[in-house]
Amino acid sequence: MSHSVDQNALTESLLSNRSLVYELQGSDDAFLRNLNSFTHRVLSELDLLFLNEPIFIIQSELITNFLKACAKRVFFERQGLSLSEAADYQKGMQSFRTEVLEKWDSQAIRLAEHGMRIVITYTLTDGGMLLTIENNVEISPFEYERIQKRLSFDVHSVGIDPDFTGNIDLSEGGGLGLILITILLQNTGIGRKNLQFHADKNGTRMKLFIPLHVSRPVIERHLSERVIGKVEALPSFPEHIRRLMDLCDSPSSGLDLIASHIGRDPSLTAQILKLAGSAGYITRNKNPSLLEAVQIVGLNQVKSFLLVAGVRTILTGLVPRERMEEIWESSNRISFFAGQLVRDKRELKETVIVSGLLNDLGRIVIYSFSEEDFDRLRKLTGKESSEVQVVLEETTLGISFPEIGAMLARKWNFPENILYAIRYQMRPLHVDESRESLVYPVYLARCMAEVLKGCQQFEYIEYRVLKAYGLLDRNVFNKTLAEMEERFVKQYSV
Repeated sequence: MSHSVDQNALTESLLSNRSLVYELQGSDDAFLRNLNSFTHRVLSELDLLFLNEPIFIIQSELITNFLKACAKRVFFERQGLSLSEAADYQKGMQSFRTEVLEKWDSQAIRLAEHGMRIVITYTLTDGGMLLTIENNVEISPFEYERIQKRLSFDVHSVGIDPDFTGNIDLSEGGGLGLILITILLQNTGIGRKNLQFHADKNGTRMKLFIPLHVSRPVIERHLSERVIGKVEALPSFPEHIRRLMDLCDSPSSGLDLIASHIGRDPSLTAQILKLAGSAGYITRNKNPSLLEAVQIVGLNQVKSFLLVAGVRTILTGLVPRERMEEIWESSNRISFFAGQLVRDKRELKETVIVSGLLNDLGRIVIYSFSEEDFDRLRKLTGKESSEVQVVLEETTLGISFPEIGAMLARKWNFPENILYAIRYQMRPLHVDESRESLVYPVYLARCMAEVLKGCQQFEYIEYRVLKAYGLLDRNVFNKTLAEMEERFVKQYSV
């Protein structure tokens, strides 16, 4: 399942033959990246597209766990240690964690060289799809006990206890692993009972059955209701800024009239003057008047600026200042990157830039709750990519930050294109073809910003989006990102 394989052909093969078998040759980043694309197509055919992200995370975690089990055997063999001896196991795991797990991204495991194999099988049934992952590795009693303990984790009994991970041993894996899988199964409605684990001397097998009819429960319904209530309680869009935006839309309004009305608000005036003097605008006038600043910036960008200024006016004070500054800095970077991706498409550029600036509206609402309320959610999502955060927010709260952002955009009567880009910013494969040009750059800009932060990997960025911008090659992607970041730093350091 490499980039050269036609994903549509694979899907057709599964639909017609009812089964598809793939043998994983080793730690194959290209395969893991394409797995999402293939799964997306299959789930779309089964009308289960809303499960795309959870299923991708689950099967990626399972495959990674199987690979780590193989890597562990190779490591122990080289160290002359036995997996079945308690003393050897404890000694070996101390080194395995530091020498292999903590450097997992750099590992290159070729299974066949060690007589190991991992087989992945998709099988369609009348009631759904069965995903089977198996290897020919016998696990030790210690491993078996740990796996069973993690798979028995019950999010329902834990509730929203911020110390829910306290009694779970996470020492052998990177991240949430099987605990994350258990949470996703319980909270998406697939159910823990649909994951079966079997191990014997011939190997290990995980079977996940995905039923056609899934009803997803909301675990923390009261929190979901509070989030929605918080959105509804926020003030309406500032009326004086709305009037200024209407002036910008009016054919009878001249720039002098617009500038005079902006001049009545000292804060807006200062920000427009600062914007006109930034590195993004080429002008010989170092000290422009307000009217000249409006002329330099341009009417469309003045209107976009007013929209963002209105939002910031409402949301200031919802979260601590340092947190808000982090959010705006991230939003500025995402907005800049998105604008760079569409710099040759003038008809899209302004909408994409504004959508990037407003991408985190929903996250601000989530962060506005008390630390006690959201300790558990933040422990789960703190170091994960936005894609994983969206899944965990949905399965814990029943609503994610892009959806909350879209609710705010609707409440404040934002343009439909901006609302759409905010809502689908983390689901680019779910959008209408006519809206891809709006959503793709915002999604990719966020991914690029998160690659810089170290919480997103190139392999997990949507293949179709990378292809649309000619960034399928990792070296080209990294070079483009470095150039964009250099331009961003230059512009925002002024």
